[in-house]
Amino acid sequence: MTAETDIAAIDDSGANTASEVRTALTSVLARGSDTHVVAQMYRSSDQSLSSSVDDKIDFNAEDFDTDGSIVNTGSSRFDIQDTGYYRVDGFWPWSDPPNDQWRLTIYVNGSEADCLMTRGASASPISSSMAYISAVLYLESSDYVELYAFTDGASGIVARGGIYARIRASMTIQRIV
Repeated sequence: MTAETDIAAIDDSGANTASEVRTALTSVLARGSDTHVVAQMYRSSDQSLSSSVDDKIDFNAEDFDTDGSIVNTGSSRFDIQDTGYYRVDGFWPWSDPPNDQWRLTIYVNGSEADCLMTRGASASPISSSMAYISAVLYLESSDYVELYAFTDGASGIVARGGIYARIRASMTIQRIV
C-alpha cells in the first residue's frame, strides 16, 4: 500500500470515521527513514477555569500518537523524545465569550514560549467562542509542552471538552524537521 492509496481512502465528503483518518495518517507518516511524530490530545469533558490565573488545560484523552510515547495525559502535556522543530497547535473553545482580557499560551518546561492575547467584547468584538494558537518551536529531547488559558473576567469560564466530536479543547504537535 502506498501513501497515495492511504490518502485516497479518505473520503472528501467527511464520511470517514476518526479512526479511519487516524489509521491513514499514521500509515502515511510512518513511511520512510525519518518518521515525523504527530500527536493530539484533548479534553473529553468541560473544565472550569479560574479568574485572573493561568490555568493549565487538563487534557485527559488521546486522539493519536504516531510515536506512541509523546502524549502524557497523566500530566496533560507532550513529552518530547527527539530534538527538532515542532509545530504546536492549541485550540480552546469556551462556554461564554470572556468580556475581558483572555489569552492562550503554549508553555515549554513550565515557561511561556508563545502567547495569543486579545481583549474581549468591551475593546474589540469577539466573533467566535474559541481561540487558536499555532507556533513553530525548537524543542530538545526531554522538553515538555503544555497549554494554558487565562481570563481576567468572571470565574466560571469553561474550557469545552467533548461537546461535539471535533469542537473541544485540544493540543496537537507535529515534528517538522
